[in-house]
Amino acid sequence: MAKVSVKGFSVIRDVFGASVVEIEVEHPETVGGTFDSLLKKYGAPLREVIVDPATGALLSSVPITAAEDPISIADLAIQPGTNMLFGVAAPAGGTAPPSQLYTINESTGAATPIGAPQAFFASIAFAPNGVLYESLADLDHATGNTINMRLQTLNPSTGAPTGAAIPTDLFFGALGVRPEDSVLFGGTGDQSGIYTINPATGQAIQIGNTGLNFVGDLAFTPIPEPATAAGMAAALLLLSLGRRRFAGRARRF
Repeated sequence: MAKVSVKGFSVIRDVFGASVVEIEVEHPETVGGTFDSLLKKYGAPLREVIVDPATGALLSSVPITAAEDPISIADLAIQPGTNMLFGVAAPAGGTAPPSQLYTINESTGAATPIGAPQAFFASIAFAPNGVLYESLADLDHATGNTINMRLQTLNPSTGAPTGAAIPTDLFFGALGVRPEDSVLFGGTGDQSGIYTINPATGQAIQIGNTGLNFVGDLAFTPIPEPATAAGMAAALLLLSLGRRRFAGRARRF
């Protein structure tokens, strides 16, 4: 048994009644142990606003809209430090221009555009130091082929690229950054490959294959320390359908 400090965001904070709460956790070395202890203390009000990380059960949802029009989101990422939710528009299934970058209000689903679209396909991920990576590709409408695959970084305040794009051999429809060492990972969608990516050169090394026909997204759960658990768990839900991905109430606690 150990005392664990848990930081809450958005509606999770409303349930806690404070930005940070301290709870007794029997198994603080696991996300599930902290999650169970939170449920014991806060019960139904907490269940109503999060996703169960053990089962993936959706407990609450909200549509994502821009200027009150529904939009389809291809990928989501949370900005370190601000915990702002960012999304990038899918190439189909909504009114948003493909690859348009947005900030998204977690409570209302209202999306605010940032900058201009950069490509036809895009995915995003934040590094722990705040760098915003984006994998991009264009569509050859004559052939239906994906072309001009590249990796770049964006200014999250303006959506503008920071420096030149790095060509890649693949488009990574899923991106994620491992928090303990900032290694960039990518998934290749219908090809089901998982890669590590060198952001300086664009070189990708395949480390595995999911065996599934679509890798919709990648995300890492930070390994908790015995006495603290900030940003734990799992209140981020992505529902994938083809190249479209929709967000339910994305939550962190």
